[in-house]
Amino acid sequence: MQFPEIKTKTLSGQKLTIPAELGPQMTLLILVFEDGGKYEEPQAQATKWLQLYDTKLKNKGIDCYELPMMSGKYRLMSFIIDSGMRSGIPPEKHNKVASFYGDKKKYMGELGIYDLRRAYVYLLDENGEIVFTANGEPKDSHLSEILLKLERL
Repeated sequence: MQFPEIKTKTLSGQKLTIPAELGPQMTLLILVFEDGGKYEEPQAQATKWLQLYDTKLKNKGIDCYELPMMSGKYRLMSFIIDSGMRSGIPPEKHNKVASFYGDKKKYMGELGIYDLRRAYVYLLDENGEIVFTANGEPKDSHLSEILLKLERL
């Protein structure tokens, strides 16, 4: 299945169309949906995925982006929200966090997302095809499956 197109902007200010503008390598996408302004539980899960990426996957030739997915009603406050994220995220990672403000329900439907208390993780191949998906916290079996996918490609 092809990952749906998402037009977004990184914390460093770069416009980014996913998956079209991702590099030629595989990419791990970590989606965190706000739910009525709340996102702490899925963000904690996403942080664990980012730690897994930094310690076990970063040197395997894949890229990684975190996508905070927020309702369009927050678009007017996007500068404030993004500024808050920039202050809490190291500057060297700003180009790997891309905030989305819009119809998040569209993507929830296309990706089969039903529980906003979970982080959703997708490994895309160089063509934007989803080759792995998971939600919640990373498990050893997730890492094994991702490594197996990398070996096969």
